[in-house]
Amino acid sequence: MGVPAFFRWLSRKYPSVIIECVENKQVDPDTGKNIYDDATLPNPNGVEFDNLYLDMNGIIHPCTHQKIKPAPKNEDEMMIAIFRCIDRLMNIVKATQNTIWQLMVWHQEQDEPTAFSSF
Repeated sequence: MGVPAFFRWLSRKYPSVIIECVENKQVDPDTGKNIYDDATLPNPNGVEFDNLYLDMNGIIHPCTHQKIKPAPKNEDEMMIAIFRCIDRLMNIVKATQNTIWQLMVWHQEQDEPTAFSSF
């Protein structure tokens, strides 16, 4: 079962796991960069989240094959786009315990995926 199928199953079985989240940010008028609220403040969503689980494949692909703006020109721009996306998600959720990143890599020799996680 892939992540989209798991998400579909999870959201159908437990619909209360899906909530609208408030994103408190401002944009620096000089640089155009996002300025986020202090991460130590209470979550503006009215819900405190213990854990944040990130499917890195679901972050990397949209950051490197963007539909709204041009794709990154080089690896540095690609990494910056990925880090900005992760920063944004972490500032929205403000997990109090753990953030877990998972990346699936396909081994052609073994013809099976291998999962890598970081805590």
